Amino acid sequence: MSLKTRTKNIKYLTYLGSNAKGDIKDKVNNLIKLYSEGKITQIQTAENIILKLTSTDAKIQKSGIKQYDKKS
Repeated sequence: MSLKTRTKNIKYLTYLGSNAKGDIKDKVNNLIKLYSEGKITQIQTAENIILKLTSTDAKIQKSGIKQYDKKS
């Protein structure tokens, strides 16, 4: 993947996680860091976890935390 594409994707992921609060914000930032370092190779993986973490539904958020724990 080109650097330009990865940079654009990082901006997109940052936008997705911009409404996160508290400890979820730290998790979102860590996911973005893992993606930028190439430890998470697919943007869709990072995107799905961020969307779950920032969800207002407690069950979905809990699912996102489990996925985050597996990836980090």
